[in-house]
Amino acid sequence: EAAGREAGAPCSDCQKRLQEVKHLQEQLKLRVEEENAIRADKVKLHTQIQQLEGRLRDTEWAEQGARQEAKVEQEQSKARVAHLEAEFTRLEDQARQGALAADAAGAEAGAVKERNAELEVELRNAHSIVDELRTEKGTLQAELLEVVGQRDAERDVLRR
Repeated sequence: EAAGREAGAPCSDCQKRLQEVKHLQEQLKLRVEEENAIRADKVKLHTQIQQLEGRLRDTEWAEQGARQEAKVEQEQSKARVAHLEAEFTRLEDQARQGALAADAAGAEAGAVKERNAELEVELRNAHSIVDELRTEKGTLQAELLEVVGQRDAERDVLRR
């Protein structure tokens, strides 16, 4: 070993230490690479989070718009139903009055019966329209529930 030192070769302890230093340098290099990869992943995740938050905001705005639109349509449907129900009541009253007038005026019975028949047709038509509006209301409510369900599902996906 003394001859090796005189020739300029490092001693065995120095060689061991040199090997340890090289090993530590390699570990440090790997750790730095890992940290850089982690940082890159964090940046990617942050970008994805921002994109998802943007999509969530867009979805919430769309949902709010759909709800508002459904609410307006529902109010319009309610107003139409109320109008048709009032018309229905008016027609019923007219039909009753027509029946009373027919009893009181036997000579006009034929004309009154004809008017009653017309009113009954109008009444049936009004019933049909009311039924259609109720069906439309149910459809709108189902669509609203579907939009809410989609939003909740997207929110659940985003939370995961």
